[in-house]
Amino acid sequence: LNDKGIFINNQRLMPIDIGNSNNVHILLKDPSINIAIVETPVKCILEYGLGYSTADVGIFLNLYENEKYLEFDHIRDVEDICYAKSVVVEEIEPDGFAILNADNPIILEAQSRTCSNMMFFSTDIDSRNIRDLIDKGRICAALDRDRIVIYDKRDRIIPCYLDEITNISLDKEFQIHVLLAFCLTLYALQWNEIDIRDSLKKLSENYNLFQNS
Repeated sequence: LNDKGIFINNQRLMPIDIGNSNNVHILLKDPSINIAIVETPVKCILEYGLGYSTADVGIFLNLYENEKYLEFDHIRDVEDICYAKSVVVEEIEPDGFAILNADNPIILEAQSRTCSNMMFFSTDIDSRNIRDLIDKGRICAALDRDRIVIYDKRDRIIPCYLDEITNISLDKEFQIHVLLAFCLTLYALQWNEIDIRDSLKKLSENYNLFQNS
């Protein structure tokens, strides 16, 4: 479910406006769906809510100060936007996972409002935030030159080499954010290194996921 409509198995079923969270129920009522991916823009959260109660995985992808959000009476600054977006990682099942962008200190503060397990990602393997989290044994994914590495305590896996994602242009930061979060999501769902890599290769053939932040 994204801004172009509802897709199941890469086929667009309905070109609806997902600015209304009420449309999420269309996915959740389909018994053939095992995994549903729902994009929840800030405007959608502020006007309608999430459209679901809890999720197994929630991602706090990025945070930008956007003037269009200031039209809401209770949004004054980027911290208020953060509180709105952090609802996605607050409403997670206790045994689920919240995935947070470790490159943004304000996003990291959402840890205090998160009751589930947590994972973190960074576009810079040498950043202080991600190194501290790795040293603490937290599950993290980071961009390390031409590859993505997932750290899980003593284990380290490489689910993606960027040159394998041939049909996706990763020249924008938010696209790297999506790729890192996608790898962690599949890892949270207990996919192994080979299956994550195969999934990414298939995804590069249909790359709608990487076209919007």
